[in-house]
Amino acid sequence: MIDFFIFLMFIIFITVSFIMLLCYRKHHTGHYDNEVIIVLGYTSKKYKPSFILQKRLEYAKKMLQKNPTSVCILSGGKINKYNISECDLMYEYLVFDNKIHNLIYKENVSTNTFENIKFSKEIIDKKSLNKKVIIITDIYHQFRSQYYFKKLGIYSSGVDIINVSFITILNWIREIFAIIHLFFIKHK
Repeated sequence: MIDFFIFLMFIIFITVSFIMLLCYRKHHTGHYDNEVIIVLGYTSKKYKPSFILQKRLEYAKKMLQKNPTSVCILSGGKINKYNISECDLMYEYLVFDNKIHNLIYKENVSTNTFENIKFSKEIIDKKSLNKKVIIITDIYHQFRSQYYFKKLGIYSSGVDIINVSFITILNWIREIFAIIHLFFIKHK
């Protein structure tokens, strides 16, 4: 019985991973059409972005330097115990060396991926920004991020940040459960 359960979990893991990689995944082509660049936050400790978040920010920095007219939204709410938001950490990291001069908006109230997307869309609507966005997040996070944007009527493409580590494996598994959960709840 336990062997069957393990086998079933393995099949579910493979199936959901396949869906994550092939469905709702639009890769950014490298051609910029004034899309809004959105960087999704990631849990950080104290007052420094985590390694995973730094990788996202380094890629965002390259994109923003190549496209000085691009607008960026940094999305991430308060960090537990600390009086700073993920987006404030990201902002400080991006503008530290004064090489980024793009217009940057901060979304600092979200507590999960759906709120990242929802509140970023509110900024896009309020500021009349382009309804095409480029999402910078890890590969395992693209499916759900693009799914939420699609539900909210925003065209999105993704830039995958690939981190090879034990934490990435754990995040991938966590994301699979989040996707399974996604299909049993409805966000308004």
